[in-house]
Amino acid sequence: MLRRKLRPDGVVVAKLGAKGAMAQASDGAPIHRPAPHVEVIDTIGAGDVFNAGFLMGIAAGDPLAEALDAGIAIASRAVSTSPRLYALKDPT
Repeated sequence: MLRRKLRPDGVVVAKLGAKGAMAQASDGAPIHRPAPHVEVIDTIGAGDVFNAGFLMGIAAGDPLAEALDAGIAIASRAVSTSPRLYALKDPT
């Protein structure tokens, strides 16, 4: 039903916390990507960090599933580190 309400080039994303995220484009089936198990230290800003990673993937032309993976990966890293680490790899 939601797909019928999207613009032809639209995408809807649902962030599911520890369960990962889902997305659906107007021309495709829903995609669910799981989140890795991490020890959560602080969730403040997790949604913003997810959005940044997801949109980075979309801007790079990545498939929807890969863009979800990017958002989940960076948000998982952010919520499990203190002070926050936003890079996907250690800077060492």
